[in-house]
Amino acid sequence: MYNGSCTLDISIFISLSQAPFAYHFLSIGNLLCSLTAITGNAIILLALRRCSSLHPSSKALFSSLALSDFGVGLVAQPLFAAYTFAIAWDNPRLFCIIGLPYSLFSSFLGLVSFCTISVVALDRHLALILRFRYRKIVTVKRITLILMVAWFLSAFFTVSRIFSINLRRIASNLMLVSCLLLALFFYLKTYINLRQHKLRMESSFSVFYYRKSTNSMFIVFCLFLSTYLPFVFALVVATAFGFSSFPQLFALDITSFLALLNSSLNPVVYCWRIKEIQREAKHLIRNSHSCYSIILGRFFQSRVMPLNTSQGVQPV
Repeated sequence: MYNGSCTLDISIFISLSQAPFAYHFLSIGNLLCSLTAITGNAIILLALRRCSSLHPSSKALFSSLALSDFGVGLVAQPLFAAYTFAIAWDNPRLFCIIGLPYSLFSSFLGLVSFCTISVVALDRHLALILRFRYRKIVTVKRITLILMVAWFLSAFFTVSRIFSINLRRIASNLMLVSCLLLALFFYLKTYINLRQHKLRMESSFSVFYYRKSTNSMFIVFCLFLSTYLPFVFALVVATAFGFSSFPQLFALDITSFLALLNSSLNPVVYCWRIKEIQREAKHLIRNSHSCYSIILGRFFQSRVMPLNTSQGVQPV
């Protein structure tokens, strides 16, 4: 009865409904990760606004990553939770309503993250190659323009489903693989140049600070690979052999959960590796805790009735 109105192939629902118990765990896990992603990335975005020591282009790149991760927690993960609840509860109507929005939003935000990661790798490579000219050439306006193009291309490839589902899958896969190969190329070239040239410590170019910042972003990149590569592999296999069998479809949903989990882990890495963000994040958390304590104190104080001892206590 849903074949004509369902936004996804209803045969996917019929196949996945074989494992309702597993989808209960995926639903609860997504809701919990949604809360951590929203909270963690909101703190990172606020901390970035307060960071004055970070280069503006670096702040723009971090903001793009944190914003896409915040979108994952705010939109993609709740939609995925509803999608998995529909399967767990054997509710084809909810599956048909949620399926397409979840697919579009998760695809869009994933492509944005992939593009931003590759731009970060390019930025680290340019910082090494340009050195003293880096701040003049790599300006915040140029980085912002590149990021805007990345967001636009991600949106375009996502909505290309209007023309053809296969077109969207092929275009998205090509974009994912291209961004991945570009990031690997720039990081590999950067580390080869560092090892070969062994740059001297100079007053206007600190090799120690550059190595530390590059290593931090490489850890973010490795975390990104460890969470997204299983999904990319499962997506390529499903695209090649068809979205029909239960193992392929279930593998896509499991790896999707792992990929979305990246949005909850990134804020932890930022605070662990980047001292400027760590300092501002701690300051924000302390201030919010103080404000929360003051509000609670005033609330409970207003609820306590003062005892007037001069009039005594009237017996009941």
